[in-house]
Amino acid sequence: MLVPWLIRSGHTPEQAENWLAQFPDWSSAGTDVLNQFATSNAAKAQTGSPSWMHELAARTSIWAQFREKQNR
Repeated sequence: MLVPWLIRSGHTPEQAENWLAQFPDWSSAGTDVLNQFATSNAAKAQTGSPSWMHELAARTSIWAQFREKQNR
């Protein structure tokens, strides 16, 4: 869940992922796992959920869209 917070701080999704690549757990995660995680978390904000969840979902959507473009 660090990627959305890095995006909020002004990093691009690519910059966030490049920084995280230095950590073994990130590097060992499969592309499919990361794609699924980004996509499912981007869709979590539901009507009536707190505003912070909508903001988090919006940032995660940016990440999910980046991952989708990378895998084309």
